Amino acid sequence: MKGKLRTFWTVMAGVFLTARVCDAGCIKHSFKEHITKNLLVDHWFQMKNFTPTGKEVTEQHEFLSVLNTICSSLIINKEFIISDPLKGGSQARVMWTYIQMVKALVNGSKNWTENDTIQFCSNSCSESYGISFINTTQFEKIYKKVCVQSGTLPECPPSLSTTTATSQKSTNTSESEQQTSSGDGNTSELSKTRDVLKSGLIVSAVVSIIAVIIIITVIIVVFFKCSNNNNQEQNNERPEEGTSSVV
Repeated sequence: MKGKLRTFWTVMAGVFLTARVCDAGCIKHSFKEHITKNLLVDHWFQMKNFTPTGKEVTEQHEFLSVLNTICSSLIINKEFIISDPLKGGSQARVMWTYIQMVKALVNGSKNWTENDTIQFCSNSCSESYGISFINTTQFEKIYKKVCVQSGTLPECPPSLSTTTATSQKSTNTSESEQQTSSGDGNTSELSKTRDVLKSGLIVSAVVSIIAVIIIITVIIVVFFKCSNNNNQEQNNERPEEGTSSVV
């Protein structure tokens, strides 16, 4: 039952948002008295941007932004909605005024209850091309500009999740290609480094062998030279011993 009811309201929201808004109107109450004075002085409205990238901002897009701003606040603060706003605080008065604003903006919603308005807002456009923040004075100016317009509302932007997924896939593919290219480059550099190290080890080994051979050769030469000197000294001493014995 809940699924059917949600489907019904989704269809209704689509009908209202794609219908002509020639009957849209502004609230008869003072914006400053019912909105501005019930908010903090430094209050900022979070407004979604429904203008596609590279396109000029139109009143129709601004209409969607204003409607979404009001609806978003209604959904987040629906606990403050009461039948008699005079018995509540500033939050209740603002929520009551927001409901009247939605009813005035959306063609054919004059007889909606509070629940009807919340249900409509829950199924209105949500995904956008960006978010900006404006103060109460700026919001009042835009609201008064769009609440008297007439024309065909633009459709809600297509689901951005598909675009995001495609963009992420493209980014991941690019990164993967870069990593593969980087990996190939690293492999080539590593191979060159190994070759250099191998050549260096071979040269070091050859130099070490030659050094050992030279050292051994020097030792042998010195050894033989010392041996020859000793033999010569012994030979020189023997005749003197012979002469001494004859005498």
